Amino acid sequence: MIRSSKVIRYLILLLGLLAYTFSGLNWNVGITAWIAPALLLFYSRSSKWSGLLFLFLGLAFCSAVSKTAENVSGVFIIYITTGLSYGFLYCLPYLIDKHVVKKGVKFYSTLIFPSAVVSVEYVLSLLIGIWGNGAIAQFH
Repeated sequence: MIRSSKVIRYLILLLGLLAYTFSGLNWNVGITAWIAPALLLFYSRSSKWSGLLFLFLGLAFCSAVSKTAENVSGVFIIYITTGLSYGFLYCLPYLIDKHVVKKGVKFYSTLIFPSAVVSVEYVLSLLIGIWGNGAIAQFH
């Protein structure tokens, strides 16, 4: 039984990362901007702290693929730095949520993750504009 729950959790992670790849980056599929955070939040809350390393690595890889998909220069340092920086920044809300939200669920704990996501995307919009923001997937 424990083995099947791990498989399901990693399957949810993979589906969430796939949805993240298509949400608000180079490909803007509107429904994935809603699905990705829900799946990734479920994974991060049901994992131990060591499981968040897989989340970070997955976000870094998907960011490198989707944010530099149109870059055909072949300069791999761009892929690596873009992936790692966006992976870290988009992993922050999940880290904050994991740290702040405890097992005793209260109403205010439902506001932690959305507030962290908005804060990260706001800071990113000040630095580089709205490119990569999940809200642009909702344009259509």
